[in-house]
Amino acid sequence: MADSDPPLTATEQLRQRQLEALVQSALAKKKAGKELLGKEIAALAKWEAQQDERRGLRFVRAIPKKLWCEWSGRQQRTLNAQADLYGLPVGGPTIDLPSLAKWLHDWLAQHKQALSELVAVADLPDGEAKTLQGKLLAEKVEQLRRRNSLLQTQLAEKQQRLLPRDQVHELLVRAARLLRSAGDRLYKRHGQEAGDILVEALEDFEQIVTQLADEPNAS
Repeated sequence: MADSDPPLTATEQLRQRQLEALVQSALAKKKAGKELLGKEIAALAKWEAQQDERRGLRFVRAIPKKLWCEWSGRQQRTLNAQADLYGLPVGGPTIDLPSLAKWLHDWLAQHKQALSELVAVADLPDGEAKTLQGKLLAEKVEQLRRRNSLLQTQLAEKQQRLLPRDQVHELLVRAARLLRSAGDRLYKRHGQEAGDILVEALEDFEQIVTQLADEPNAS
C-alpha cells in the first residue's frame, strides 16, 4: 500500500490478508505445476490488478517534467511561468497529477460565475451577445457604485489619514481620463449600449471629482 493511501479498516485488512494468503497458495501451485482453484485464479488476478494500480499511482504522482512538457505541448519555461503566475502545480521537477487535478477543479469552482458568463456570451449570436455584455457590464458598474459608496463612508471616517485633497483630485482626474478612453474603446468593440453604460458611470464619477474639488479643504 502506498504511503498516501487511506488506512484500511479492520474488515479491509482481514480481506487483504485472505487475498494475500490465496495468492501465496496460487504462486506455490503454479511453481509446482499444479492446477489452480477458481478462487486462487481470481485472487491472483485481483492481486496483479492491485500491483498494476499501485505502480500506476506511483507514476502519476511523480511524472517527469520532460514527459509532461511533451504531453502538454509546452516548454519548461512556459510551465514554470504558469506555476508562478497562476499557482499551477507544475513548477517542480516532477508533476503530481492528483494534485494538479484537485487544483484544476478547485480553480473551476472558484471561477464558475465568471466562466459561466463567458460561455453564455460566446454561445449567443452577435446582437444578443452585445446585449448580454451590456447587462453584465451594468452589473459590474452597479457593484462599483456600491463599492464607491462604501469607500466614501470609510474615507469620511478616516479623513485624518487621507492624502492632501489636491493630490487626490489630480489622481481622480487622471482616472477619469483613463475611463473615458476605455469608454471610447467599448463603443468601438461592443456597440452603443455597452459604451453608454460606462459613460453613465463615468459621469457619476466625474461628479464626485467635481464635488471633491469644490468642497473646502479640511485641515
